[in-house]
Amino acid sequence: MLKMTLNNKDLSELLKSIGNMDKGFEKVIKNGLNEAGNKVLAKAIFRTPVGQYKGGKVGGTLRQGWEISAAKKYKNGYSAYVFNDVEYATYVEYGHFTRNRKKFIDGRYMLTKSIDEVDIEQILLSKIGAVINND
Repeated sequence: MLKMTLNNKDLSELLKSIGNMDKGFEKVIKNGLNEAGNKVLAKAIFRTPVGQYKGGKVGGTLRQGWEISAAKKYKNGYSAYVFNDVEYATYVEYGHFTRNRKKFIDGRYMLTKSIDEVDIEQILLSKIGAVINND
């Protein structure tokens, strides 16, 4: 299973310094993580290859396998997961050897590149800033 954790130590420190966090602030953080996760999800889906087979058959199972979990609060911070449970997802993401082990097929890094492109911290900071500034 491929998964991404959106977790930020700086965010935890900020929350501790704020002190008595109300439910509204917690909701803002969860919304920010969900927004960031959805952006990563959209980019990962777009990057996922679709198989073209003999006889005109077209795949798409891997592309359809992407999911996101809702952001949750844990004792050490907040997390949301973008994942793909299709059994061969890790082989396409990170690469693999052919069956005879003579050739290595490079990974496509659909999720890895998507995570790198989305500025998760900026999304969270803008959500927090909007609450602080009463926007």
